[in-house]
Parts: sequence; C-alpha cells; structure tokens
Amino acid sequence: MSLNKGFSLVEILTVIVIMAVASGFAVNSFSKMVANNRLQKAAFELQQELSTIRPMALKNDCKVMVRFSEAACSVYVDKNGDGKIQIDEFRESWEAPEGIVFKLPSDNPPTSAPSGAVLPSGGKYAAGQWSDYLQFANDALGRVNTGSVYLSSKKLKKTTYCITSVNSQTLKIYSWDGSKWNAL
Repeated sequence: MSLNKGFSLVEILTVIVIMAVASGFAVNSFSKMVANNRLQKAAFELQQELSTIRPMALKNDCKVMVRFSEAACSVYVDKNGDGKIQIDEFRESWEAPEGIVFKLPSDNPPTSAPSGAVLPSGGKYAAGQWSDYLQFANDALGRVNTGSVYLSSKKLKKTTYCITSVNSQTLKIYSWDGSKWNAL
C-alpha cells in the first residue's frame, strides 16, 4: 500500500504543458474562423447593399454608379445623365469592416477568376467594367455593367470573396480557399 495520495509535480506539469499546447492550437483556429466569418459576412453585406441600388436607379430614373476604393465604396446618382461621377451626385457610402479591403489576398492569390469574372490589374480595386465604376442602368431591367470586386481580410492570407455580375441582372458571390473558386 502506497502512502502517496495525489499527483506528482512531474505529472501536474506534464498535464499543464499539454493543455497549454492544445489551447494554443484552439485559439489560433478560433481566430481564423472568426476572421473568415467576418469576411464572408462583409461579402454578403456588400452584395445586399449593391442589390438595393438597382431600385434606386429605377426610382430616380437615372443611372446609379458605384466607385470602389481600398476599404469602401461610394454611390453616386447621375442626375444630369452625363455618365460621369461628380461630387454633388454623391448619395451614400459603404465601408468595409476593419481589416477587410477590396483586393486579392497577399499570399497565394488566385491565378484565374471565377466563371464570368476577371481579375483586377494595375492596382485597381475592381475588375472588368467595374474598374472604373459599377453602373446600374435606369432601363426597365435595371441592368448592371459586367465586372467584379474582390474582398480580402488582412488576417487571412489565402482567402478572398468575389462579387461579380454574371449577366446584366445577377450579382453572384464566389469564395477562393487558396486553391479553387466555390460558388456560394
């Protein structure tokens, strides 16, 4: 019969080290999951915001244009019909959440765009006809010009989301997981 009751110091330290290592992995995984959820939420919020612009063009009976910058997009109502963005035509803006920007990821960026989209070039925040501005027409269908914009997180080096106009009326979202595009 042993007189020792309980655990030795070595056993306790071993358990503490194992728990510390396991919690380190858990915190890192949780941090990436939160960053990915924030990025995905921002992509869906932007798609929702862009979807509200079509009725604005029809209601005002004029083109509505969206210009993208690094972490925001600005909406302009082309009241005089000249097709140019002017300060006095500014309507509203949408700012990306902190840490989310309009660009491709820094590590392992996609080498090809999703179906029907193009990649931005030359430091542009958007691609295709959207590299100048996204435009909703005031015709009966509220058509949108073709192009795409990419959202990335400063915390996620391989993930990005693409919002693109596949045809003149539909905005679609794709996600890049570091190796392939997935339609959402």
